[in-house]
Amino acid sequence: MLKWLQDRLSRRQSIAIWVVKQLDDTTLHLCGRGMAEGTERISHRRSALAHGTFVGPVRIGEHHEVWHSDLFARLPLRDELRLIDEREAEYAGRRYYVSWVPERCWNFQAR
Repeated sequence: MLKWLQDRLSRRQSIAIWVVKQLDDTTLHLCGRGMAEGTERISHRRSALAHGTFVGPVRIGEHHEVWHSDLFARLPLRDELRLIDEREAEYAGRRYYVSWVPERCWNFQAR
């Protein structure tokens, strides 16, 4: 009951995520920290993010622009991806090199 009430009251809250533009064998192309937004219940959005099926608005960094989730390869929850330093990260039990994606490339859609 309490979880239902919390979801009801926090429907407009955002969920903290990492925004991954592309994931290669050894490299994680990272846009940065973001927020998954929407009007669904927060528990439904969190579940969709965990399963990789989230579709909706994404806000990256401190910008006021909103991007669509289809532009990005992965949107892991903040605690699923750990930055070791600026050049390495740990995600899904593996270590990756980090390549920071410039803002001008966030809406690029070709391979």
